[in-house]
Amino acid sequence: MYPIVRVIFQRLLLHNGKGVTKLRHAIIGVGGIGRLHARVAKEIEEIELVAVADIVEKVAREIGEEYGARWYTDYREMLEKEDIDTISICTPHHLHDEMTIECVKYGVHVLVEKPIATTIKRADRMITAAKKAGVKLGVIFQWRVNSSMVAAKRAIDEGSIGEIMFAHLNFYCYRSQKYYLRGYWRGKWAYEGGGVLINQAIHAIDIFQWLVNTRPKRLSAYVGTIAHDIEVEDIAVAALEFESGAKGSIFATSTSPLGWTDIVLQGDRGAITIGRHYYIDEEGRPHPCDCILHKFNIPVKQAIFESLKYERDLAPKVLPRPLSVKGEWRDHAVILKDFARAVIEDRDPMVPGEEGRKSLEIVNAIIYSGCKGVEVQFPLNPDDYEKLIEELCRRGRV
Repeated sequence: MYPIVRVIFQRLLLHNGKGVTKLRHAIIGVGGIGRLHARVAKEIEEIELVAVADIVEKVAREIGEEYGARWYTDYREMLEKEDIDTISICTPHHLHDEMTIECVKYGVHVLVEKPIATTIKRADRMITAAKKAGVKLGVIFQWRVNSSMVAAKRAIDEGSIGEIMFAHLNFYCYRSQKYYLRGYWRGKWAYEGGGVLINQAIHAIDIFQWLVNTRPKRLSAYVGTIAHDIEVEDIAVAALEFESGAKGSIFATSTSPLGWTDIVLQGDRGAITIGRHYYIDEEGRPHPCDCILHKFNIPVKQAIFESLKYERDLAPKVLPRPLSVKGEWRDHAVILKDFARAVIEDRDPMVPGEEGRKSLEIVNAIIYSGCKGVEVQFPLNPDDYEKLIEELCRRGRV
């Protein structure tokens, strides 16, 4: 059956007025995060896990038998033999585009683990193929359903801090050398597509750009490998200017046992801090708090110039208020359920392919600027970046 015909037929079944038919779900790659997808799929009422595929037969059989799904070692064979509505792609980064394009040929809606792809050119192929086939393409960025991030987004959208003036992201994590030896694809340009930026920090970068909510205009960066024996970067720092005129910075490393993320966004009327912070109550007592709204009693720009009227300097008074005391980390269930509902209701998923591309473009731009020693103007040229990746693959280092 042609993909578009299959999708139309599927929509007729889902919207036939007799209740929702369960979506037949499959997973490609169940040796890592795909195991979580299998567990979560069994918990969601909108879908039924019918098949899994993994190139390691033992893994495929084990997960298939544990969750009552048919198992395969070749995902193409699975697509040929199974009647699948939706699929999770949980494989190494460099396989995302090829597998997505193959799946949409069968009229299957695709939910892909982050990053959407290794390069924006590959991501664009995926987005175009999904649109042509008339199917949904979603990307998993589960930080977006963390209660602290949701509270921050709501406050910003409500205008609580005014127009953003500057924003900073600091991301600290630790990966051992052994970590990179656990998978053939880790730490290599050809397979992982980068290091800390594309694999770990991309969650935080997605949140960062989501909260700032304006496209970058230009970027300058430094990247390097300071502690690991790998091809890709384990540290990066970038300075950004956004189309709104706001300024920002991104720092990321996989060499730090600190293991936390800090985000600061300040507007004219207030600021929001996310991370390891403390809220001081009215009696002066500190309380740990993951997300704080700092309201200013006077807008910053107004205070700066009104100070000229007075003998003493005038500064805004900061009035802190907790938005989320401890961020609730909800697993992939929220994302997978939303994706299923998006298919059933024929709407965009929480993070469609175009949205998942945004953080990847920032990652690609940081790597390009850092490796070439140039300022990057957005949009990043996809062909220029492909040429850089080919060069990095040949030389095997940053």
